[in-house]
Amino acid sequence: MLLMACIFTVSAQTSEVKAKKDTVLVPEWNLKTNLLYDVTTTVSLGFEIGVSPKWSIDVLGAINPWRFKTGSYFNMIIGQPEARYWLGYRQEGHFFAGHLIGGLYHFNKITLPFGIYPSIAKSEFKGGIAGVGLGYGYRWNMNKHWGMEFEIGLGYIYTKYKEVSSNKIYNKHYFGPTKANLSLIYRFGGKKREEVRAEQELDYFAEVLEEQGYTKDTVFRTETIIDTVYVDKIVEVEPKEYLFAQTFNFEAKMTKFNPNFADNAAALAELDKFIEEMNNNSSIEILRVSILGYASVEGTVDNNDKVSYKRTRSLADYISAKSPVLAKKALVGINGEDWEGLSKLVESSNIENKDKAIEIINGPESGRFGKLRKLNGGKDYNRMMNELFPELRRADLVIEYRIK
Repeated sequence: MLLMACIFTVSAQTSEVKAKKDTVLVPEWNLKTNLLYDVTTTVSLGFEIGVSPKWSIDVLGAINPWRFKTGSYFNMIIGQPEARYWLGYRQEGHFFAGHLIGGLYHFNKITLPFGIYPSIAKSEFKGGIAGVGLGYGYRWNMNKHWGMEFEIGLGYIYTKYKEVSSNKIYNKHYFGPTKANLSLIYRFGGKKREEVRAEQELDYFAEVLEEQGYTKDTVFRTETIIDTVYVDKIVEVEPKEYLFAQTFNFEAKMTKFNPNFADNAAALAELDKFIEEMNNNSSIEILRVSILGYASVEGTVDNNDKVSYKRTRSLADYISAKSPVLAKKALVGINGEDWEGLSKLVESSNIENKDKAIEIINGPESGRFGKLRKLNGGKDYNRMMNELFPELRRADLVIEYRIK
């Protein structure tokens, strides 16, 4: 009860801290089994649930009811509740933990791990244990639902037991390893967690810009409206004397910028030339740096907005690392699904039913993706997916500058 009270006190304080990496509050459940128990024929089952952005509660139980033909057995039932503090996102990566241990056992001619109490290998004992320990672990999420984790713990255990043959009562104190886990995990609500995290990151991003005095405006490149992005009110962009523009491509379903994918290396080479010229020429004044991410049109609108945002942020981080000067002026936006870009690509293509395809693309938003997939028995859509969609997965960089 004291442990739980401490946890929820810290949780309440932690939830008041506003940090980009500490905002995931989806109460998903995690079921798990400790494989190290399972291979010894001890059945284990546990659950874990998050109670704050940085804290989670983990409870593991194990039971071994089996008896062997040799006459030896280690019947037991054990519970290990634990409070975990996560260094990064909750239920990802490194964590530290405090755990309790309690249980009953009935051993007959059994050798315990770590060389504990070698006399047990020669006789029959009944007893119970209680203890406390501290642990360190690491969790690896293979996908939205499945994961693995390991944990090792050290601490103190008190045990009181009876030797059956002599009826003697013993009391023992033990200091050493108290926990060893290698667990397989299934997480309920993993998909929702990822969606909420992306939404919260977008909200956090908008709040930070607003706190820094940014507002919304429209960015123009030549005569084409790029989209709504965050723009500093203080910077008044006069008629644009010069523009530097490059497009950077992303792999399908990927949001991390890969400098070696498609034509990115050539685009980066041009950017490097511009940065070098800018650094060597003090008369170049950077007015605004706009970075806008796009996604292809397959999938859900919400997911494509998040993909678009993550691509924008990934490219912005990459460019910021290359040039602090550009980083100070960098403003980002998201376009999401690029239906307008798809319409232009189809118009310049030799797709068989391109007029009908353009009519669908430029038509009502509701149901247009399904209509596009069915057009010409799916042949036109397959061509678009293979030939045109890769050009939609991108982020555009536009640098507006003038010569003093």
